[in-house]
Formats: sequence, C-alpha cells, structure tokens
Amino acid sequence: MRLHRHHRALSCRGDPGPGTAQTNPHHDRDAIALGLMGVLGLRAGEIVKLDIDHVSRATASAAVSLQIYGKGRTWRTVPVPPWMEAQIIAYRARLGSEAGAALLLSPTGNRLAVRDIERLLDRAVKRTRAADPAHARAVVPHGLWHTAATLMLAEGWDEKVIAQLLGHKSVNTTSRYLDELPGELSVAVNAHPLTPPAPSESYQEPAV
Repeated sequence: MRLHRHHRALSCRGDPGPGTAQTNPHHDRDAIALGLMGVLGLRAGEIVKLDIDHVSRATASAAVSLQIYGKGRTWRTVPVPPWMEAQIIAYRARLGSEAGAALLLSPTGNRLAVRDIERLLDRAVKRTRAADPAHARAVVPHGLWHTAATLMLAEGWDEKVIAQLLGHKSVNTTSRYLDELPGELSVAVNAHPLTPPAPSESYQEPAV
C-alpha cells in the first residue's frame, strides 16, 4: 500500500530513512525534515521558510509549537511532539549559536530550498531501499503530506482539527483524503509511529 511504503521511507525517528551519524553527516537535520512532512503534514515550501524563531518555548500551560507561514499567506500554529522537540534542540546545539536564522540549514549554512528537501527525501528512499527493497519506492514531499493527512483521519481525528493542522481553508479539502484505496486506512493505523509493535511471528491467537 502507498501509505505503508511512504512511512517506511520516512523513518523520521531513526535509521534507515535519515541514516546515522556514520552514513549521513546531516542525519539529524534530515530526520527533522522527514518528521515535519510525514508527521506534522508540512509542505516542502513551508519547511524551507521556517526560522528557529518560529519554534516557541514550552510553558506551564502550552507545549512547544511551530508558527507556520503557509498557502494563502496565512499563519497557523502546529504543536511539536516531544521527540521532535528533542531532535530540534540537539540539531541546533550541534550547529552552535552562530548558525543562521533558518531552522534547517545546508552544509554551507544557507537556508534550504524546496529542491534540497526533495533530494534529502530521495536519499532517505535509497537508504530504505538498501535496507528493505520490498518497501522502498519513489516518494515525493507531497506524498508524505498526503500520508500525514490520511493517518490522522485513520485514527479518528476531527476533520476540523486536521484542516487547521494542515492549513486547509475548508474541511472539504480534508475530506478528500477519506477517499482511499480499500484497506489503506487499516495500513495507515498499523504504520503510525505511535502504534505498538506487532507481536512476534511465533505468537498464535488462542483457540475460541
């Protein structure tokens, strides 16, 4: 299923998607970019516009969030899960205090372009293909954005909440993601990062 292979290419919380420090010197940056697309549903064009100042600090009453400048020249606020917050903190600490204002930077310290996001996604797919050829196919940034929307719908999120998270002006746009291939929503639920690991192959259901 398309959702399954997109999630496998994502692997935003570990190898093989972004790679490791040994295989990819920018693995921490790439992991953040993949997570922003596949988990938070950001578009590539939105990611490259992010500045470090767009990341809010956690308070006693509010979690860390991102201020996103998206389509229609509008701003929206997106909550950041704790594991991604930790990735961002570690990445920026590695860059040092003199790093540029953009949240994600190129090796020369410049703001990434949309084409850079496309390339890092291509590299993530190649790493996944090397580790698991059966599940790695071509993926584009919009594919991960589409996957994020369908995963949220599969878990029963309210369409209005998803529309706000993804920057949709109308829930009618969000509703289009309900029109999926048979069985794809089940795959989405099983593939979601928060889904518990499947039981081992040796496990057998008790007779009834």
